[in-house]
Amino acid sequence: MMTPSDPASGDETFDDAPELGGHLFELQVNFTQPPPPPPPHASAAPPPPPATAQVASCKVPKIKRLTVKKAKAKLKKAKCKYKVKGKGRVRSVTPKAGTRTSATVQVKARKKKRKKTVRRSHVARASQLR
Repeated sequence: MMTPSDPASGDETFDDAPELGGHLFELQVNFTQPPPPPPPHASAAPPPPPATAQVASCKVPKIKRLTVKKAKAKLKKAKCKYKVKGKGRVRSVTPKAGTRTSATVQVKARKKKRKKTVRRSHVARASQLR
């Protein structure tokens, strides 16, 4: 009779499967951590601090009763953003003078109202009509 290691004979069955208790694959597993990265160079400057929200603010100047031209000059000098509505002299300012703000300063202006005066030509006509 032939041994199972001789596959030449056709009468016997030959099982080439591994035994159930045996290991199929051998894997090498390494659970150590990689070395830490090298420290930064000592000569390098530290990174700049994170940018904080620095709001450019201005102190609203006293501009009531000034002409729009002079009011604009004062607002520019105070580094304020502004929006002018109207012409003539400044009637109101929002926010109030002396306030620190980063918002746009609203300036309302009006031309000075003319006083109604009776012209001589009108007086002469009125007397002629009577």
